[in-house]
Amino acid sequence: FLKGEFSYILRQDHGKLYTYNNVDKQIYEINLSDKTIVKCKNKGDIMWAGYIDNEHFMVTDGLNVYSYDKKSKKKKYYIKDLKKEEDFLNDSLKIDNNKLYYSTNNMDVFMLDIKTGEIKKIASESKNNKNSAWTSVIFTKSYIVIDITGEDYKNRKMYIYSYDGKLIREVNVQPVW
Repeated sequence: FLKGEFSYILRQDHGKLYTYNNVDKQIYEINLSDKTIVKCKNKGDIMWAGYIDNEHFMVTDGLNVYSYDKKSKKKKYYIKDLKKEEDFLNDSLKIDNNKLYYSTNNMDVFMLDIKTGEIKKIASESKNNKNSAWTSVIFTKSYIVIDITGEDYKNRKMYIYSYDGKLIREVNVQPVW
């Protein structure tokens, strides 16, 4: 039922499929049960979209974070036009209980309260990210894992945090190559 040039499937969430058409620059929310489609125009490519509730979904392109109201077709910006590269958002995000968890290029992790718009930094490994070759943030069911590999690829460490920002453990990881 889809025609066009869709760059990739972003995610499936709550019976809805989120995808992006890189020709018409629109996000598509497809209800998998009744096949209805909601479209939302974006300025450029996006990197993540996800379910908030039946009336809204969340979108980020790395520089902006907004919710889209499907009825009014209006966007509510929580973050708009980031300028510094270290503040740009990564594509690892999680929505849980009206909270959006996201990370930045600087390895800072934030919690955005979708209801109030309040943003709180809950973890930071920016001090350990200065000379890294590879980094990743993984949002699991119970923990946030910040994975940092040094530029020599010999030093790798994982920092495991709770969702309330408490550092649970630091783990040295031996390289496999």
